[in-house]
Amino acid sequence: MIPDFEPALCGASGFPRRWLRVRVPGVHQNASDTKVDYCLRKTGEGRRGIDIIIEGLSLVQNFRSQAQEIISAEGADALIQKLRNKQIDLEAGVEKS
Repeated sequence: MIPDFEPALCGASGFPRRWLRVRVPGVHQNASDTKVDYCLRKTGEGRRGIDIIIEGLSLVQNFRSQAQEIISAEGADALIQKLRNKQIDLEAGVEKS
């Protein structure tokens, strides 16, 4: 079953206003509602997911903030190296916190 959704524009979350924000009500087993939004961008092949927003927290903005903290503290090269190391660990099946 596809849940009901409410279309809106992603402009409120910092995305270009031409992107579509889809609000999907979610329900946990304990019946408390969790607000989940998806930002979609129209491409030649249809709509593509750009961001997931859970309870008002954007995954993209969270990653952007984390990256900016590393760049400010250690520089862009450190961020790139951390991302490369993470990719190597993922490919090797190594789990780190």
